[in-house]
Amino acid sequence: YKSVKKIYSVNIVYFDLGQGGGYVYHGRTDFCNLYDTTDIMKLSENQQVMFGCAEAGDLFSEYYVLKVSVFADIVRTALDEWIYFFKHDRIQPHFTAKGLRKAHEILAYNRLSPEEKAAYDAEQEVKERSRCKIASAKFEGRMETVKEYSKKLEEERKVREEKEKALEEKEKELAEERKVREAKEKDLAEERKVLAEKDREIEELKRLLKSS
Repeated sequence: YKSVKKIYSVNIVYFDLGQGGGYVYHGRTDFCNLYDTTDIMKLSENQQVMFGCAEAGDLFSEYYVLKVSVFADIVRTALDEWIYFFKHDRIQPHFTAKGLRKAHEILAYNRLSPEEKAAYDAEQEVKERSRCKIASAKFEGRMETVKEYSKKLEEERKVREEKEKALEEKEKELAEERKVREAKEKDLAEERKVLAEKDREIEELKRLLKSS
């Protein structure tokens, strides 16, 4: 059942099929306990996850009957718009049902004579060529804009790279200056150390002279 496609049967009838006060009827298959009609066969939890439904009947076909002949032309839903179209072969300007206008165009085209179809096709070809030219012009304009923008980004990238390179060079110079400064400080420290040693020697000589 997992590989079987769900089937929806839509029947558009133009005669009074059956009895009832409505114009849209829906039917489906339910599996009921033969001895307890309130007991409807359900799917297990794992099956519900697998099939995306709760009852065994959800796996089987569903049926719709649209009784066009008894439709009272009161349009409330998108389905009513389609039924109105089935009944009158036309649509109202405010209709918005998905695919309805395309279906209306196809029906109107099929009603044309061969000469009218040829004239219509020629007109549509001219319009299509015009749309293609406009679309091509717009595309070329967008491409030029993209090229200009890409060029600007490339220039900005080069400027940024030059600045980064200059910054790296400056950091390198500062590092070299820091090394020189540290070397000088090290030399000064050595000189101070030598001077301190000499000062101690002088003090020692003075002490010896005084004692003698």
